[in-house]
Amino acid sequence: MTVKRIPLLLLLAGLGLGLSGQDNKNPPSQSGIQPPEQANVVASPRTLNMPSKAVKPDKDAQLAILSAKTVALLVVGDPAVTFVSKDKRTIVVTEHGGIRRSVDPQKARREMENVLKEWGRFAFETDVAKADLVLALAETSVPPSTFTQLVVKDNQYRLRSILVVFRGGPNLGTQDDKPLWASAASENAFSALATTPTTSLTKKFRSDVESLEKKKQ
Repeated sequence: MTVKRIPLLLLLAGLGLGLSGQDNKNPPSQSGIQPPEQANVVASPRTLNMPSKAVKPDKDAQLAILSAKTVALLVVGDPAVTFVSKDKRTIVVTEHGGIRRSVDPQKARREMENVLKEWGRFAFETDVAKADLVLALAETSVPPSTFTQLVVKDNQYRLRSILVVFRGGPNLGTQDDKPLWASAASENAFSALATTPTTSLTKKFRSDVESLEKKKQ
């Protein structure tokens, strides 16, 4: 599986961690992600590089995941933006969502929390430096494939989510970071009716962890 490399901005705040979608009125920065504008947050920015392909846990990663008791969530939204020049003086900015909903980091976070709460394996931690695991999710919007556009005549953008699991701790966001697990998913016309990429990925992580447990028994 090929996963788009997205630099994920990590903000460590006094009350925990904060990641939100970019200001919808402005185009994205070069990194594609804008930090949240919160006047009362004193943040120390770091960058998490999302891997370019799916990551299966090696033995050390399996041990870290299976022994983990707490988890912190980082979620960022990055809607696709199209710039259309009409008269060479005016630029129209169009933000895209998915088939049934727009990019929404807060809703994505709730979806992750719902799956994890139902699972009941991890306790939630607001401080990534104290969490055993950090689940970093980037929700974005991508155009349909060329085949879909030309053959199916469908130009609707799709929601796409990338979920990466890192070790928690004070070194998160440094060059020593190594993803423990990673996967990506995009919606299509059928899956959008039933679930979202974020929910599917969180459930996949749960399924993979449960499979690891069975192999260890």
